[in-house]
Amino acid sequence: MRPIRSKATLVFVFAILLSAGLAFYIYTLNADVINKIKPHPHQNTSVYFFYSHYCPHCREVMPYVEDVAKKVEKNGVSVTFCSVDETMPQSCKRVAKDIHLSAVPTAVVYSNGSKTLLVGSDEVRTLGKVLGVEQ
Repeated sequence: MRPIRSKATLVFVFAILLSAGLAFYIYTLNADVINKIKPHPHQNTSVYFFYSHYCPHCREVMPYVEDVAKKVEKNGVSVTFCSVDETMPQSCKRVAKDIHLSAVPTAVVYSNGSKTLLVGSDEVRTLGKVLGVEQ
């Protein structure tokens, strides 16, 4: 193997290694947080899912959220789909203001006075676990 001769190449390799390490750290940090999430009891629970028709990540997780919604609605949990592309109902506007909505997809779970915020497709994919319908 020949030695690295340019500083730019060395900086590039270092940046790749650093970003890979950071990505792994964030992944393990999120895994710990996800595993510590306790399922919400189904009483007084409501879910708001914010999405955009133009967002590829939203379209990717939409079937999953719809499936979870079918499972939890049987237990009396209300799930409201809020499209940011259209005029939102007042309830969606109120929640968006409450959480300072800045990205989609975002799911918000209100249960017995607590609020769980799931931002981004990876976190939204934990919605079933948060609601106790998946392991």
